[in-house]
Amino acid sequence: LSAQPQLVLDSDTATLLWSACVPLLLATCSALAAKRSAQPDPRVESMLEIVGNVLPHVPSATAAAASAALSTLFGSLPGRTARSLLCTVFGRLAEHEPQLRVLVAAEGSDASADATDGRRRWRLLTDELNAYASGRLGNEYDYETRLGAFAKAATIAGQPGVGRLALLPIVHSLVYFIYDADISIRNNAAYALQQLVRTLGTRLTGPAADSAESVDELNSVLVGVVWPAVKRGVQAGAASALARHEFVSVLATVVDHPPQPSPSSQASLECAWLAALRRPDQPEADFYFNLQHVQIHRRIRALQRLRSALPSDPAASSSSVPKGVLSGVLLPLVSSLLLEAKAREHNLVDQAAETLAALARQLPWRAYVKLLRSFLSAPAAGDGSGEQGSDEKLLGGKTRLQQEAARLKAACAVLDVCPTLPDSGGRLDDAHAQLLSLHVLPALSRQLRDPGKGVAPVRLPVALAIVKLLKRLPSQLLEQHLPPLVTVVCQAQASREQSVRNASRQTLCQLAVALGADYLHFIVTELRAVLTRGYQLHVLGHAVHALLDALAQARGPAAVPRGAIDSCLGELLEVIGSEFTGLLAEQKQQRDDAAAPIAATVHEARSSRGLDSIQLVGQLCSFPDGVGRVVKSLQAQLLSDPPPGHSSLLKLTDAFRRLALGLTPAAAASQSASADDAADEDAGSGETAAAEQPDDHPALDIVADGTLEQQQQAAAAADEQQLQQAAAAGGDDSAAAAAEGATAAEGTAGQAQDIERGVPAGDVLRFAFPLLDRFVRPAPDADADADTGSARKRRRTGPAHEQQQHRGATSLLIDAPVRQAVRQSGERHGHLVSEFALSLVLAFVSRDAFSTQQHSDLQMLDPFVPLLLEALSSRHGRLQALSAKLLGQLCRWPLPSMRRLLPARAATLLSSLHSAADQAASEHQSSLQQASYQALSQLLTALLRHCPWIVWPPGALHQLVKMVCAQVADPSSRRSIGLSFGLLKAVLHRQFIYPEVYDAIDALQERLITGTVHARRAEAAQLVVHFLVHYPMGQPRVQQSLDRLLSNLGFAEPSGRAAVLDLLTLVVARFPLPVLSQRAEYLFVPLVLRLVNEPDAPLRARVGTLLHRLLLRLSEDGAQFQALLELLQQWLQQSAPAASESQRMLQRAAAQVVGMAAQVSPGMFAAASGDRVSVGAQLLSSLSQLITHAAQAPADEADHDWQGCYFALLSLEKVAQSSAAIVGAKQQLDEAFWTSLAGLLAHRHVWVRTASSRMVGLLCAANSGLIGSEKPSRSGSDGGYLASAKHLFQLAQQLCAALQSPLLSAPLGEQIVKNLRFVTLVLFRHHAKYSPPTRGEVPVVSTQHPEEEAIDQTNGQDSDGDLEDTALEALYTGSSDEHRAVHWIMRRVSHMARRRSSIVLRMQVVRFMVSVATQLPAAFLETVLVPVLTPMFPALERPAAFDVDQQSAEFRDVVVEAADLIQKQVGSDGWFRVYQRLRSTAVDARTKRKEKRKRLAVLDPALASEIKRAKSKKKKLSAKQARTNDMRGR
Repeated sequence: LSAQPQLVLDSDTATLLWSACVPLLLATCSALAAKRSAQPDPRVESMLEIVGNVLPHVPSATAAAASAALSTLFGSLPGRTARSLLCTVFGRLAEHEPQLRVLVAAEGSDASADATDGRRRWRLLTDELNAYASGRLGNEYDYETRLGAFAKAATIAGQPGVGRLALLPIVHSLVYFIYDADISIRNNAAYALQQLVRTLGTRLTGPAADSAESVDELNSVLVGVVWPAVKRGVQAGAASALARHEFVSVLATVVDHPPQPSPSSQASLECAWLAALRRPDQPEADFYFNLQHVQIHRRIRALQRLRSALPSDPAASSSSVPKGVLSGVLLPLVSSLLLEAKAREHNLVDQAAETLAALARQLPWRAYVKLLRSFLSAPAAGDGSGEQGSDEKLLGGKTRLQQEAARLKAACAVLDVCPTLPDSGGRLDDAHAQLLSLHVLPALSRQLRDPGKGVAPVRLPVALAIVKLLKRLPSQLLEQHLPPLVTVVCQAQASREQSVRNASRQTLCQLAVALGADYLHFIVTELRAVLTRGYQLHVLGHAVHALLDALAQARGPAAVPRGAIDSCLGELLEVIGSEFTGLLAEQKQQRDDAAAPIAATVHEARSSRGLDSIQLVGQLCSFPDGVGRVVKSLQAQLLSDPPPGHSSLLKLTDAFRRLALGLTPAAAASQSASADDAADEDAGSGETAAAEQPDDHPALDIVADGTLEQQQQAAAAADEQQLQQAAAAGGDDSAAAAAEGATAAEGTAGQAQDIERGVPAGDVLRFAFPLLDRFVRPAPDADADADTGSARKRRRTGPAHEQQQHRGATSLLIDAPVRQAVRQSGERHGHLVSEFALSLVLAFVSRDAFSTQQHSDLQMLDPFVPLLLEALSSRHGRLQALSAKLLGQLCRWPLPSMRRLLPARAATLLSSLHSAADQAASEHQSSLQQASYQALSQLLTALLRHCPWIVWPPGALHQLVKMVCAQVADPSSRRSIGLSFGLLKAVLHRQFIYPEVYDAIDALQERLITGTVHARRAEAAQLVVHFLVHYPMGQPRVQQSLDRLLSNLGFAEPSGRAAVLDLLTLVVARFPLPVLSQRAEYLFVPLVLRLVNEPDAPLRARVGTLLHRLLLRLSEDGAQFQALLELLQQWLQQSAPAASESQRMLQRAAAQVVGMAAQVSPGMFAAASGDRVSVGAQLLSSLSQLITHAAQAPADEADHDWQGCYFALLSLEKVAQSSAAIVGAKQQLDEAFWTSLAGLLAHRHVWVRTASSRMVGLLCAANSGLIGSEKPSRSGSDGGYLASAKHLFQLAQQLCAALQSPLLSAPLGEQIVKNLRFVTLVLFRHHAKYSPPTRGEVPVVSTQHPEEEAIDQTNGQDSDGDLEDTALEALYTGSSDEHRAVHWIMRRVSHMARRRSSIVLRMQVVRFMVSVATQLPAAFLETVLVPVLTPMFPALERPAAFDVDQQSAEFRDVVVEAADLIQKQVGSDGWFRVYQRLRSTAVDARTKRKEKRKRLAVLDPALASEIKRAKSKKKKLSAKQARTNDMRGR
């Protein structure tokens, strides 16, 4: 029938064929659209020909009735032939339907004769919208015609007489073209549709609204066509992501101009709710603008904005979200963000999952289950998002796993907000639970393992989703399905594959966190049942550690409170204890061949996690009950039979230490706030439990009887009496020291804080004291041979006996436990328990867990003093060290026992220190002896500093000072030098006057310079400066010390020079200003000379910092500061051409110091009268002359002395920053200086170029008003440098040359772009008539090798080789006589970014273009749009080519954002017109190159082959460089 156009003659036959073909045509097209087929169908083309042939013979009423249905074909029909036939049908349909005649393409046109059969048809706007290029095969568009048609379609709705039938084909066509892959077609169609919606909104609600019947027809277009199309567009899959971006813009427009309420649609209600997310006046807060933004944080902001707009109570009908908005708009948009996010956009994935959960909370139950199942059902291969199989590549390999992980993350987030019954503990009712268990739980179970991988590890996200679901189900379902899941995960731990064990261990940890600590007993029991022998025991220890670590690190609602693991503490201690003693511990210690196979195949056998696990147990178990059980377990291992070996004993020692670490505030501080609250509640219950603890852990009983207050008053009276005696004896220093000691204990008042992990400090003391008291105090009846009279006397008079005597007075202890007459043999290791108790108390005391203002704290700490003094005589080094440290902390507290017992033991401590020092200095010293000496040294240091009420024996104190000074002066005493420094610091703090102190300081200065340890040098410097400032001495001795320092500024080793600089820094900071002013030049000149001569760059920077600090302090003394400035001026005034090398170096140093002086005293360069100002003006003149000379010098001389110019520029920059008058409206620098400075922009050294650019930037910033309406002034001292168009153009030329440098860096490029933008805009605002000497022409210079001109330069980033210079010349439209300088700049900069320019240069060029384009009028911008868009064209045309590395991808994102800004500035019509011309030029150039390549292959095959090999080699090198850049993180 389609081949017989003349067959149909009568109306009845035509009507019969019409009624048969039109429904068949619509049904066929609907079926093809449902299949998303993009291929043309011959059946559709034949039926369109039949419809077109019979249409002239069909009655007008019959034909007009089908026009609305046929209009839908414009929205789905693919193919050039089919769409052309459809346009022909509508052209002939216009004869029957007058409303279609308003779509006549051109004014004045009429019905024309068809070229094929001579029948009449109207050429409508639909013909131009679907125009194809004539003379070309395929589906190549006629862009000029289509772009013009889009402009007409944007305004067609505003023409009179345009009704529904006329708008339907236009709207359907625009919706179809939004899905087009061509950027110009897609963007123009979206823009036209937005304009059409705006016009319809105006006609519906404007003051000149149409009639009611017309309003209903127009409203039906929005409700029945536009709104459903927009919802389908935002639901598009990944293959139509670009179209979805355009539909979001259309959605925002529809929300701004919503349809009228309609009984058949909820579109008006849905738009009203979506309008709350719209902020057209605030782009930063607009949801639709930020949702598709190129920057990740803007998309995250859109998601946060959406969550804040959702109602908190979904059940409230007044604030509920319409169902169509949830399922048709919001959920598809958020899901697309989650599924299409890249691997590095994990933050966006997390925010999208959280937003999906917030949306799922608004859904009814059935919709909720549907959403959950959609994320749990994996898409079929080749149908990633259900669109034409185009996502097959997305779902292949690694990317498919990433998308599945994102789906499961969304499913877990949705499960977290599963609707539950009130007061049900977060569980579902039976009906809903049964539904989830039947449909959702099996789907999750099927994905627990990947069936394609054989023995695969359990997939962590799926296991977590199952657990989250089971926690929502009733308890019987949880008990039914949870054990198999845990068993499967635990059985994977027995695998011999390391990757399987690692993955299953991670899964097990997440399951434990999700289930909570209540299920830890079940998990550990299952693990012990599965892992029973061989290598599995090693795996068991690591699995238990991983579980404890996961629970300890849990945050938020999943945080585990202290005491939650007590139910399984016995099982945990059994597993952990096996790594300390027994066969498993021996296997981990073995290094023979028998154990090598296990360690080689099982990584868990190479290390032990027992110590880490015991620390985690200390964090999580209850206190004191749980900790007491742990201590008993460790004690039982110490008492085991046979006794533990040496290695096991070391492990148990470390176990006590790690347990104390787990209980310290530092370990507890890592928990979250919610865990802290739970731990506090548990601690509150722990206090009650502490009162009922067993007898072997007696508690401290606090009795508030006022006795401590009386003792504190007596101690205060004794301190006051001591102060009076010291004042009467004339010892002001001693009185001051005593006063300081009397108030030292008050320094910690009010600093007590709660322990974050919920362990009360009082409970710690109650727990630790019995352990310390049991193992430190000797038994009443010791060995018979030791029970002599002297021994009994010591026990009666020693600290332990005094404790018994004062126990009733201080009310601190209950009755001590009854001890056996003979110690058990297992208690030979009792010092380990004592060390554990001491380390625990020390940790809490050092972290201010107690307060000096709390009497209860003082009462509990006071009984520890006698025990600590007893522990000092222990033979165990660590016990001595801990007791000494704790005593050093407690000596600052007003404890009665401290003031009562310490003075009597002062002489004993000093003699013990001498004995320990002699033993530590011997050749056969042991670690215990060294630990003893260290403990006593630290204790005496603390006592000397914080206990002035102790009266030291004069002779013994003098011997102590001698010993300390001898150790400081002895270069061989390296091991004990730190302790000696501490003691010497305490001696200096107390200001004991002995000759040995002065000699020690002299020796310390020498040691400071020759030392190698930085920390020791810093301590020595502090001591020397403290001595010089506070000790009495004559001026010659001070001068001698400074002479020694300054003479060593040139020390051979850099470390020695660094030490001298550190010491001089302290001298400058701490010396009184009068003393420092007297020696100002004496310090200043050597430092300046060191600044010149220092070869080490870091030390040179430190010399500069020291000079700056010296000038800063001397600025308070105006006369001395003025003298130094005059000295700098003398150095700068030396004649540069005749200066020697030494004078140049001095001049360079002076230039540096001037910048420091400008920062210190900004006012010295101000334009006012006075001596200081005159010196500042002279310095400014000298700097400018130095820069001018460097700019005018020959190239060789300028390169040789570039440092002087560079430092002069830096100083001048600092001067300009401190005084705005230097570069402001009244500039103090002449025209010659700025001209010379412009010449330095092209200097060979990049530092000089950078400093010159920054200086020009300061000039531009100070005159930023010239960009606006302010006119340039010629009244400045520079003669109006910025007022001259010639100078501005020359500056622009220099900036362009600097921008094209191969050494361009990102900071330098940004500064050049800022300067060039300022110059360009000033030329545009105020010098429109200026004509540059080059007459605006850009030289066309080919940079290619002759053999490479035939190569297609489209490899990766160089795809702009399609835009030839000669072809682009024909596109330039800026030929007017105005703004020729601006035209030259835009074309010159655009020319830089083509060919083989670097990404850094291209990035800066694009930023320059967008910064200038957004400030230019649209009319002028269109004349320079070709050079503006040319650098951006490759990234816009082929964005995938810029995925080679991170830098290129960033450049592409910048280009996309810049293009959007420029399009808004110039308008879519002009932007797409120029863009299409660039595309046509690129296509023609590409065609010519292909033809040339083919001819070359025939005419010269050898050359063609060589070019092909060169191109292949270049691609390999580019790919290698890209991989290298990615590895370096560029």
